[in-house]
Amino acid sequence: MKKMRKKSKNHAVTTKPTEIETLNKTNNASSSQVITATERDQDNKTTNESACPVTTATENNQNNKTTNESNCQITSTESNEPNKVIVEASNLSFVYSVKSPFEKVALKDISFKIYEGETVGIIGSTGSGKSTLVQHLNGLIKVTKGSLNVCGFDLSARKVKYKELRKKIGMLFQYPEYQLFEETVIKDVSFGPKNFGFTKEEATLAAEEAIKMVGLDLNEVGEKSPFELSGGQQRRVAIAGVIASRPEILVLDEPTSGLDPQGKKAILELVEELKKSFCKTVIMISHNMDEIAKYCERVIVLNEGQIVFDGTQKEFFKDPKNIEGTGLKLPQTVALREDLKARGIDISDDCLTVDEVVDAIEKSGILKTAKMAEITEGKTNTEDHNVDETEPNFDCDGGEK
Repeated sequence: MKKMRKKSKNHAVTTKPTEIETLNKTNNASSSQVITATERDQDNKTTNESACPVTTATENNQNNKTTNESNCQITSTESNEPNKVIVEASNLSFVYSVKSPFEKVALKDISFKIYEGETVGIIGSTGSGKSTLVQHLNGLIKVTKGSLNVCGFDLSARKVKYKELRKKIGMLFQYPEYQLFEETVIKDVSFGPKNFGFTKEEATLAAEEAIKMVGLDLNEVGEKSPFELSGGQQRRVAIAGVIASRPEILVLDEPTSGLDPQGKKAILELVEELKKSFCKTVIMISHNMDEIAKYCERVIVLNEGQIVFDGTQKEFFKDPKNIEGTGLKLPQTVALREDLKARGIDISDDCLTVDEVVDAIEKSGILKTAKMAEITEGKTNTEDHNVDETEPNFDCDGGEK
């Protein structure tokens, strides 16, 4: 009996932990489900929050809400996944000549994101910080305060592989033809690839391809001195020198300055073609609002080193007051739109391109009204002419006929 009791007791002891383990396993499974759901909520929240880029810290909450809703990143038409962030700045600041009588704040706590595939126009008055900002992107100006990440490179880190970074960031300065220096066009264009480690043969092939991409005849200009070319051709050679290394981002500082209207159009159309190949992201500084309105899908406005607007070009030009204080002029199409509205013509604020303004004018009925007025005026003139014919007509001698 004692042995049996002892055996039963032992059996009870062994059974209880088994039940506890089962319960624990069940509880752990349910806990795991709860955690997974929480993580899923957090992931969804993160995804939703990251669906729109950070705007300016100086705007009020209402403006931030409006801007954030309108600044959602481009989504690929091939998939539902949003394009990746290729440039991200957070509280970026920069001061020239620190602790000197010439100290000047160029950038002040600016934060923004640029997504792969965007064409972003950076505008503002002279001295607003535009050039300082873009020179941060390839390390020409080092990050001193805040953080900046470009193409996966943390530029606020102590050690940055600037050579690899600059291979990914093609930068074209204002009047780039002033930077041409080699004896021949082919040597000038191949200079960049050689610096990035291309062999002589590889650099030459890259240069030849780049020259063809910018619309120049290799056989005609390849062995010529770049200083024998026209201004527009020199600008194309300079662009070829930048794209020969196939950068992911193309940064343009006043790309059409000094060119005639035909030359400006040709350069900007060239940039659009390059964007379809490998320079998927374009950042452009310009004082020409017609170019910004036509070629850029997003506008960042700087004023005294701070971002005062970050949104689509349609949103920016929808209200002419947005351009006040920048020292810039409205695009011609927007100026015409506002003039028509001032004359009482019903035309949408969303009209921005020439085609949109023409369509709005046709829909407004103003052309029909003008035609009717012309017809009416023609009838009045005819009636006046008929009245004149009934008046006495005198011959040369002064007598009535």
